[in-house]
Amino acid sequence: MSELSLESSYQMIINQNKTETENDANSQQDTFKTIEQFSAETNRTTFMRTALRIPARVIYDELNSVYGDEAPGLSTIERWSKLFRDGREEVEDKPRPGRPISETTTENIEQ
Repeated sequence: MSELSLESSYQMIINQNKTETENDANSQQDTFKTIEQFSAETNRTTFMRTALRIPARVIYDELNSVYGDEAPGLSTIERWSKLFRDGREEVEDKPRPGRPISETTTENIEQ
């Protein structure tokens, strides 16, 4: 796929997502049922906009205009954009060696 057609495909997806998001912006609290859905949407938007070589500040401004105070901060968008530019496709941490995280529960305490 040529770079131009890839860019126009990304732009079409972005425009569709942006239009859908803007239509739902009036009911911001009800737009996403879970924080995971909200996070996935902002990650996807940041990934696509970064692929189009749009600066992190512009992405932040766009998200902020739609989500207001609920939008991720500028430093978060800058970090995500850097990860995406470096070839990552997700912002979740990669698995690392070492002791797994444990939590304190009543079952653990009784042991």
